[in-house]
Amino acid sequence: MIEGQDDITLVELAEFLRAEHAVVFAPSTIWRFLDRHSMTFKKNSARQRAGSARRARAATRLVQGPA
Repeated sequence: MIEGQDDITLVELAEFLRAEHAVVFAPSTIWRFLDRHSMTFKKNSARQRAGSARRARAATRLVQGPA
């Protein structure tokens, strides 16, 4: 399941662990474990592009005024 899914959520990971291994972890516990072991995944390039476009639109509105 995990290998085939690029963007699994912490909730989905917790459900997978419960179903496959009969262990129960809160998503926050999984997050702390992954974070402590530097196993985080952030979609930085996509997030930066979206943020840059959003900032550019906001700056354009400031200069031109409301539509």
